[in-house]
Amino acid sequence: MPLVSIIVPVYNTGAYLQECLDHLVGQTLEDIEIIVINDGSTDESEKIIQNYVRRYPHLYYYARENHGISYTRNQGIQLASGKYLMFVDSDDYLALDACEKLVEVAKKSQAEVTVCDFYEFNTEDKKLNSLPDFTVTSLTESPSLLFDINSSPWNKLYLRSFIVENQIVFPENLKYEDTVFVLKALYLANKISKCQEALVYYRVREGSETMVMNERVFDIFPILDQVNTIFQSSKSETLRHYLTFFNINRLTVYNLQQVYQPNEETAQRFIQESFAYLDQHFPDWKHNRPFRQHNSWVKWILKRSPWLTKRVVSILRKRVKTS
Repeated sequence: MPLVSIIVPVYNTGAYLQECLDHLVGQTLEDIEIIVINDGSTDESEKIIQNYVRRYPHLYYYARENHGISYTRNQGIQLASGKYLMFVDSDDYLALDACEKLVEVAKKSQAEVTVCDFYEFNTEDKKLNSLPDFTVTSLTESPSLLFDINSSPWNKLYLRSFIVENQIVFPENLKYEDTVFVLKALYLANKISKCQEALVYYRVREGSETMVMNERVFDIFPILDQVNTIFQSSKSETLRHYLTFFNINRLTVYNLQQVYQPNEETAQRFIQESFAYLDQHFPDWKHNRPFRQHNSWVKWILKRSPWLTKRVVSILRKRVKTS
């Protein structure tokens, strides 16, 4: 049994795939398996992967028709045999000692989930994203981590038995699938630990699924339904406050991102439905303390008002079109 199984979904990322795979086969921790799943790519990804398969016996390759990243990651979990799991997007890459350092922290803390800082980069610059420092803890002990830890799966190491036994999977056929997987893992983990280094390089690129704004933004509502169901059993009032804030923050941020929505009617409809969602599920949301603490007075007023939000988004959309 390898120590770490690294799951790499691939879909038309040939331009970045070699850099990603070089940093995986070059890991200082040798006791790993790399599971590469080609999700129906139509570019040169297949040829690139085959070249690595011939040279690296611990790199396992699977190819099939396109089913989406959630299905691909779930398949990777089923195929994995390592003590720990990692997910790497094929346009990102890891520091060469990422596995070694994450495993060291996970073993010492006996944590089910271990997180690390990461770099966000594009062709022009690189920015360090530092999560708040914390000792070994849980969401019940440190509720603010529900908001402070990013809901992406790729800067985290997971105990595989914990993931399998708790049936933690990525919801399929929905955008924002990461949110359900990561928050369920954080909620159920008895121990969450942090490696105090930035070990992941997350590429920001135009045209990627996470950057595109379209009708799929409405997927956030069933995603939040699943998240809120996960936390139903919590008896912590503070954690429930942060769950409310998570919903508020996610929806109000997406409201403002409707500036980039191609269709005006879609943008306005999403804003209307997001306010209706908050009013229905969290009637007192406008008085949520973390919401007020994490926003300037101007943003707090703006995000609380559907009329102001719609008006500002409409004005900014016109500017974006003419720029």
